[in-house]
Amino acid sequence: MIRADKVNLEFLKLLQRRFRNLYREEELDLDKIRSYAGIDVSYRKGLGLACSVCCKLLDDEEVDVSYASSKDLFPYIPGFLFMREAPLMLSSLKNLKVKPDLIMVDGHGSLHPRRAGLAVFVGILSDLPCIGVAKSLLLGEVKDKGKNISEVMVNGEILGYKISPKDGKTFYVSCGYKVKLSSLKILFEKRNFSYPEALRKAHLYSRGKIRDYEVKG
Repeated sequence: MIRADKVNLEFLKLLQRRFRNLYREEELDLDKIRSYAGIDVSYRKGLGLACSVCCKLLDDEEVDVSYASSKDLFPYIPGFLFMREAPLMLSSLKNLKVKPDLIMVDGHGSLHPRRAGLAVFVGILSDLPCIGVAKSLLLGEVKDKGKNISEVMVNGEILGYKISPKDGKTFYVSCGYKVKLSSLKILFEKRNFSYPEALRKAHLYSRGKIRDYEVKG
């Protein structure tokens, strides 16, 4: 495994800037989004395992599940999660038999210090609309606190939203690729501000599967 203190962070920042130049936003035609995939990664004793769960957007019915694992993991470095998780996520996504119309990953998109979080990389490399869904905030100031959906501002610009479900924990969403903020807001309003079911399942399944690996090993 590569040691974190041996990583050239300036090179990774340059890579993020290059990917940011490839970033683009598009309005999502939600009437044409039939399915979406939630992707999460779990870790245990040096093993990383990604799970992609594809669900129908309308009612969250599960239609497909796939996995990908690796022992040769890039070290965890805050702000550079794409190096550790994007390869695993893309592999599990490729293993799906049903190609989703939209991806949601456990991580940030444009709501990132260099506006190039994990969801930006996964979206660009898969060439699919992608949304970052994170459990904590990397940067920014939340406006209009107390609402179900609140803007997250960075230097006077809206880069994402804080979602406060009626039941459940707060989470943060931002654009990854081929998604505009206006579409992002409409999508979660239509979903009653709930945490994506496909992501919830991806988290649970990846945790369960990685324990199986240890038992079999």
